[in-house]
Amino acid sequence: VAVPSNIDAELAARSRKRQASIELGICSAFVLNAFPKKAQKAVGMASPTFREMCGEIAMGPNGLGYGRVCPRDGALNCSIVDACPSSKAATHFVSWTWSYTLDEFTSALRTLLSGRDLRRIFLWVCFFC
Repeated sequence: VAVPSNIDAELAARSRKRQASIELGICSAFVLNAFPKKAQKAVGMASPTFREMCGEIAMGPNGLGYGRVCPRDGALNCSIVDACPSSKAATHFVSWTWSYTLDEFTSALRTLLSGRDLRRIFLWVCFFC
């Protein structure tokens, strides 16, 4: 049975979107400037851990990707990196732990990225993906 070419094209487009999503990095300018304010407001703490932030800003009805279609699986609700319009292909991988506080995480990134153009650095951090 022949498959209509429009179905092949649709499957190919979905595959490209999925792969692009997998390779996305969150813009370091967002992580260091806008994200801390959003996280602090969502959690109600000055320097929450990533565990404390997860349910308030990454998942559930207050999650930044809530209500958006995920390009990886087509289901409703996506990751932060997929919801953030400034995301692009990751340029750096960041190793971290759930117990890091927001201040520890952002302080380390500020030190690492000091003097660099934050708008051109995209971080693969599983919390955002």
